[in-house]
Amino acid sequence: MLDGGPIAALAHEGGETGFTAELSALRPFAHDGLIQMDGANIRVTERGRPFLRNIAAVFDTHHAALAAQAGEKARPRFSGAL
Repeated sequence: MLDGGPIAALAHEGGETGFTAELSALRPFAHDGLIQMDGANIRVTERGRPFLRNIAAVFDTHHAALAAQAGEKARPRFSGAL
């Protein structure tokens, strides 16, 4: 389980939209039952454990930068889930 306290603190430092994009990107995981979002807490369910890498990638700024740098023509330099 990811305690929302640190997330809330970081979001406050980054302004009101500190984690808006990331929280929005987590909604499909929640819809599929892979995570549970309860207020400021995010919990990976048993069903979501095989997808933990994908879920964590939502918060990986390096991952996002590489994906943006790769563009549509080049392939990203990181592995993906099957």
